[in-house]
Amino acid sequence: MRLKHALIGTVLLLLAACATTPGSPIGTGEGQATGTIPSDVPTDTPEGYPPPEPVVLEEQAYPLPTIPTLDNYPAPIPDEPYPAPESGLSDACEIRPPDPVRLEFTAEDGTALVGTYYPPGDCGAPLALLFHQNGRSKEIWVDLALWMQNRNGTASLNLGRALASPNRQYGWFPPLPASLSVAVLAIDFRNHGESGGSGGFDPGGFLMDARAALALGRNLPEVDSERILTLGSSIGADAAVDVCISLEGSAVAETQEDQGCRGALSLSPGNFLAVDYARAVRALGEAPHQAQVRCLAAQGDGSAPDLCQTDFGDYFQATIYPGSDHGIDLIEPGRDPDIGMVILEFLQAGLGLR
Repeated sequence: MRLKHALIGTVLLLLAACATTPGSPIGTGEGQATGTIPSDVPTDTPEGYPPPEPVVLEEQAYPLPTIPTLDNYPAPIPDEPYPAPESGLSDACEIRPPDPVRLEFTAEDGTALVGTYYPPGDCGAPLALLFHQNGRSKEIWVDLALWMQNRNGTASLNLGRALASPNRQYGWFPPLPASLSVAVLAIDFRNHGESGGSGGFDPGGFLMDARAALALGRNLPEVDSERILTLGSSIGADAAVDVCISLEGSAVAETQEDQGCRGALSLSPGNFLAVDYARAVRALGEAPHQAQVRCLAAQGDGSAPDLCQTDFGDYFQATIYPGSDHGIDLIEPGRDPDIGMVILEFLQAGLGLR
């Protein structure tokens, strides 16, 4: 019996000892629940295993590309005839209805292109060429084209035609002089819209497309080939200047030939077409061109504001807006200065109406 009591005592002592070993229940206070910390779970961060850094998202500015180098870039072909547009246009000028006309034409390398022509209300009208940005199409200019066409005043903006955006209507633009009706040609660059819309980026090809549009537009029967204005956004902003000057490959030619351009307006330029925008603008402001150049950009849009704020002379004006909108997205009401007034001033300066 004594041995039995001794064994029981020994067992009780062992159980009491276990209550103080690691991995045992830890009391949280009198009358509170208890929990268990497993002895095999580390309580410290292992050496050489730092906790992950928090992810910080930063707004990325629109990419500022360096000017690319194009090998074997085709120079303009002197006196090379362009195919006549398949639109039934006659050689003699006649006032046609204001409805847009679809034109088919080709670039000097044979690429088929499509444009939309907005006929003016008079013969001998100035021409505006419109060049869209990468990934978009000529339709971004529909409302602006109708405004410049000025065939029915602002009423022409509400004829039920397809608009570039349901939220973008240019009825808020300032009225044009009643006597001013501009012939407008908006084109689709290759790989965009109706000109084979695969979306490929082809700087040299885009320049050829712009040259083809200029050759087509200045030979339209209603157009005064000595009063041409160009407007563009992003890649089109570069094209608007580049198409007006003489190039040798992608370099600005030393000897310039007047091609009838009296003004170029750039929305968010960026050296996208392998031609140095600053050199092109300087050439366009000098003889024989002496054209008016306007450059518009948002402050947070990559290199565009820096390009716009270069000192080019009295023929050049820059307008920088807050924000980071790019290209066509700059054209909206409520900006200061009013962007409609900026474009109107450009038209007046380029056409000598002020």
